[in-house]
Amino acid sequence: MPTISLYEVFKRILQQRDENAALQAVAVMQQGAVVGLSDDLALRSAALSVRLRLPMADSVVLATAHSTEAPYGPRI
Repeated sequence: MPTISLYEVFKRILQQRDENAALQAVAVMQQGAVVGLSDDLALRSAALSVRLRLPMADSVVLATAHSTEAPYGPRI
């Protein structure tokens, strides 16, 4: 999972509940593999964003899934 997913989940739960709940959610997410945004992944994300007209965070999630060969469906 890309680090941006941690950001998005923490932010949303913090808005809706409190910091403790947000930290608990992120702790569960961190039990899986967390992938930082490398130079290569950033460029792949940008290319996917342009080609598929995706927002930034969505393209990072998709590029991360491709890079880790996550079983999520057909490759684009």
